[in-house]
Amino acid sequence: MVEPVRLVLSGFGAVGHAFLDAVLEQGPLVQVAAVRGHTAEALLTPGSAVPERSSWGRLQPIGATLARTGATVLVQALPSSPEAHARALQEAVAALRRGWMW
Repeated sequence: MVEPVRLVLSGFGAVGHAFLDAVLEQGPLVQVAAVRGHTAEALLTPGSAVPERSSWGRLQPIGATLARTGATVLVQALPSSPEAHARALQEAVAALRRGWMW
């Protein structure tokens, strides 16, 4: 039996939404374990929808989110603005240190 791939989606703007829609079309072998916005994140159970942002929790360090969710893949859909560069770099380095990045 093939185990599903669990991923964390960092960035939930237009590109993040489009990515999520594409992932959901792939069936149960790809699961979104968490979605991270600018200041908050939502942890998801397999098959659950992304809740309204008002119910999301405080954004945790990416290493903590990856560990809590058991995700093995980090997908970044962050803006290419200078303000987002530091976060994108920090997340990518943390995921690579864990051996997780896509």
